[in-house]
Amino acid sequence: MAAVQPLPNSAYVKVEVDFASNWNNPTSYTDVTADVRFGTLSWERGRNDEYQTVSPGQASFALDNRTRTYDPTLSSNIVPARPMRITCYYPTTATAYQQFDGMVEDWTPSWTVDHDSVVEAGVVERWAALPFCAIRLVTYAPTSDVRVRLGQTADSVGWPTGLRDFAAGTYQLLSQTYTDTDAMAIMQETANTQNQVLYQTRTGNLKTFGTFSTVGSSLGTFGDGIGELAFAGVADGVGGGYLYTQVKLTVGGAQWVSGQPNVVTGNVGGSYTIAKFGTRVLERTVGAIGQANAPTLLGLITTAISGQPFYRIKSITINPLSDPANIFPVVLTADLGNPITVTWQPPGGGSRISQTGVIRSIRHEISTGGWIVTWNLSP
Repeated sequence: MAAVQPLPNSAYVKVEVDFASNWNNPTSYTDVTADVRFGTLSWERGRNDEYQTVSPGQASFALDNRTRTYDPTLSSNIVPARPMRITCYYPTTATAYQQFDGMVEDWTPSWTVDHDSVVEAGVVERWAALPFCAIRLVTYAPTSDVRVRLGQTADSVGWPTGLRDFAAGTYQLLSQTYTDTDAMAIMQETANTQNQVLYQTRTGNLKTFGTFSTVGSSLGTFGDGIGELAFAGVADGVGGGYLYTQVKLTVGGAQWVSGQPNVVTGNVGGSYTIAKFGTRVLERTVGAIGQANAPTLLGLITTAISGQPFYRIKSITINPLSDPANIFPVVLTADLGNPITVTWQPPGGGSRISQTGVIRSIRHEISTGGWIVTWNLSP
């Protein structure tokens, strides 16, 4: 079945599951859109805190199971870790925007007294399998290019070479031995040594980029002025929940000079910041980098945090059905790291508020009541 419009004037949606392939090698997707109960479809990706690592995103949907097509007790193909993807199309099915690349972890059948039956699919992004890929003992040699170590780890778990987009690093990595760990831990730690974020894009690429950098050009301006994209609401205020006054950087690796402390700390904004706000510690652990690199990395982190404005727009809620032709192409293009600008006139007069932020997390929720998109923003 082709993609369908779950709501009048909305984008088209298609849900597919590969019932025959392993999590890291999808080859034969089956279109299950005709069985999706669209009152339950949602997906979200990103991170809660702009200074921490990204966790794999989640999605959920229900499939009509009145014919027991998706019943685990009848079909040997209904097992965990089956690849799946969600694709949207706008303005017609000729223009595709993949939104989610994942795997179904849980199939939960349910029945009602009126003889209805559905299977709830609990979905995670495909890179959520990396923590289950055990690394018993491996030693990586020194390299000046962080992409080499990330690539070697990705190779060890069979992550497709065509679905990687690792950024160049700043610091040379020292040799390091990993024992009884997993691929996710190694890759997150490796990205942290360069002050980078590891995540999976909406199209399935395993990607890194600078923690405080942007990805791509601005998606546009959302506001209440002429020519600005409409939004349904914003959450704003003083960003105290995201304020750090001290950074503690713990450096691992056998090459650290014996007897020297492997923890370096720095204050954010000077001692007056701690006096005013108290000690709020951001703890970050990195792998084996040279000793000379640790203070420089610490300085990069503390400097970036010091530039955080105290007044900030934390999130924006968007109803694309309010202006489908202009908003759907933007919200379906959006990915983590993309910058946007939000402006509006608050009650009481005075100047308009304006802030350019970076998309930190994305959530789409489709129900009988509408299609709502929520972006959490970093300053």
